[in-house]
Order: sequence, then structure tokens, then C-alpha cells
Amino acid sequence: KLLFFDPNVQMIPTPITPLHLLPGNTLSVALPLLALAGARRIFVFGADGGAPPGAKAEQAYFFDPATTDDFEVRKRREMVRRLTVDAWRCDRLAGFLTMAAAKLFQRSVPPIYVCTPSSNHAAFPKLTVAQALEMLKSRA
Repeated sequence: KLLFFDPNVQMIPTPITPLHLLPGNTLSVALPLLALAGARRIFVFGADGGAPPGAKAEQAYFFDPATTDDFEVRKRREMVRRLTVDAWRCDRLAGFLTMAAAKLFQRSVPPIYVCTPSSNHAAFPKLTVAQALEMLKSRA
């Protein structure tokens, strides 16, 4: 077993199960693996974690802004609510798992940047795409 995900067991990486990761969304699993792979910096693009506060959900999720159908409006609200909760959970899980996996394998924890300034993800610093590209050019 290279990677082991057991939704019924709440285990973090240990010397006995070094690649056991708590189940979560793709981002919460990818970040620890990128740290283990030796990434110097991690730039996350497009992870908005639900429509940002004050934004129109249809702009983020391509809903018909003219719809007044009650079911469609409720469906949109529920989807945004779930994505917001998922971002909150991911923030807590990803940062912890990245630190735990890096320390277990004696790696440094790379800086992680969310390159969607309006993202609901709050655990990592936010950059604009232009700022991220400038950092990538500098190779710092």
C-alpha cells in the first residue's frame, strides 16, 4: 500500500504508517504529498472554497443569473455552503497533515500560497496571480 485512506480511522502519518493520510478533499491530501516530494514552494490556483463573501455565486459557478426558480436558487446556496465548509475543513486538515508528514520525513514545510485572493481558504497567505508569477520568476 503506497497510500492508505481509511475513512473510519483517524490516524496521522507515523513511523509505522508513514503514508497514511486522513481522508479529506484533494487539496488536503495533495499538499502533504507535495511537501514529501520536496517542493520548495506551493502555489494553489483556483481553490476558491465556495463563492467569496459578497460575490455573486453565479459568477463563480456559471449559473444563469436570471433564474428565479426557487429550486435552482436553493441548490446554488447549498452548493456554496458545502464548498465553504469544505474549505474550512481543508484549511485545518491540510496545514496539520503537511506539517506532520514533513516532520516525520525530516523535510521542511514549504510555504503555501493560495493564488485566488477572494478565496475562502484562510490558512495560507493569499497572492494575486501576478504576484505569484513574479515570485516564480525570481526563483527565490
